[in-house]
Amino acid sequence: MVPDKGGYQVGDKAVILVKTPISGNAWVTVEREGVLRHFNTRLEGNAPSFEVPIQAGAEPNVFVSVTLVRGAVQSRHKVLEPEYRVGYCQLKVEDPATKLSVEVVPNATNCVPGAQVTANAVVKDAKGEPVRDAEVTLYAVDEGVLGLTDYETPDVHHAMFAERALGVDSGITLPFLLTEDPERLTFHNKGYLGGGGGMEGLRHRFLACAYWNANLRTGPDGVVKAQFVAPDSITRYRLIAVAQAATNRFGSGQSSFSVSKPLMVEPSLPRFANVSDRVQARGVVLNQTDSEGEVMVSLTLDEKAVARENPGEKRLEKTSADWSTRRRDRRIRARIHRAGDGAMDLESAL
Repeated sequence: MVPDKGGYQVGDKAVILVKTPISGNAWVTVEREGVLRHFNTRLEGNAPSFEVPIQAGAEPNVFVSVTLVRGAVQSRHKVLEPEYRVGYCQLKVEDPATKLSVEVVPNATNCVPGAQVTANAVVKDAKGEPVRDAEVTLYAVDEGVLGLTDYETPDVHHAMFAERALGVDSGITLPFLLTEDPERLTFHNKGYLGGGGGMEGLRHRFLACAYWNANLRTGPDGVVKAQFVAPDSITRYRLIAVAQAATNRFGSGQSSFSVSKPLMVEPSLPRFANVSDRVQARGVVLNQTDSEGEVMVSLTLDEKAVARENPGEKRLEKTSADWSTRRRDRRIRARIHRAGDGAMDLESAL
């Protein structure tokens, strides 16, 4: 059995070619979890065809079965005997009205830690019209965490309308003519929690999930709006929205925003040293502003270390005005003169 097309929509008519060596009366059934409908038709010749109307509820797929019977009177064998043939084919069906378009729009693609982030999710139907009273789950997650598991935005429509296995066994007194081995699908959910601690004035809200809300509903304009405070993590967050309307319409969308600081210093301090060791406190200063002013880099030492140039000073400073690359490497030298746990604080200012 060969359908005339690879996919259909509700309202179409599928023309199915039947390759059979016998002619006779055929019992046609449309099946999936059960027998959805059936009818009789007459098939003549070795390549007859018949039509099957695609009705609502057939998505995402249905199976068409043909049981063709030729009586003993019409048999062409020397010894007359009844004959039968059974065939199946699958029809893939989609309904564009079940798919929602979701557009996620943050108010800014880049913000500083602690800034107010506003994100809108616009839900539209297949005709481009706003969908009212759609349920929307909106969340923002650190791209670094998502990259660990190669996370992809959930395609709820695909999950809800994935191909379904045939749930009907056809048989006679002979062994089964068609065995069924439906695929089994397994879904996994993993959550990630992130946290941090710190001192007042320092960045400490390092959140893997910056926002989560599973109770948003669109208004007459098909829009939901969410506001949250940007975490302190210097990273890019993926904004994901998953929408569902009525009982059979689904969609998802994504966008992103970055959290950064105008001026940042990436320290590269030694983790351990021996007494009398000479060390270099290195810091890479990143200037993400439009200014090209003078930047001061300072290193504050505790009692475990002393400056190599000026042993009596505990705060050392270096300046740089060359910002042709927007990235400068600054090094300050010190010497360890006392054992114990020490601390070096590296700061920059424009």
